[in-house]
Amino acid sequence: MISLFAGLKQNGLFGDYSYKKIAEFINPFFIFKYAASTVCKNMKLFDKYSDYYTEIQEFIKTLKNKVKSTDKK
Repeated sequence: MISLFAGLKQNGLFGDYSYKKIAEFINPFFIFKYAASTVCKNMKLFDKYSDYYTEIQEFIKTLKNKVKSTDKK
């Protein structure tokens, strides 16, 4: 889940929100075993260490394409 939010952030889908703000927001909802500061650090390292990097990038690309196609209608 941390990887998904990191990917969304890196692709600009959270606007100007910082990693810290996103981590503080999502941490209570998903009950991670880490503090928000660790979630923030892990989000920043997502592209280097995530096993799901490629899959998440493809998912985000698909989302963006669907949004673009609905915007044209």
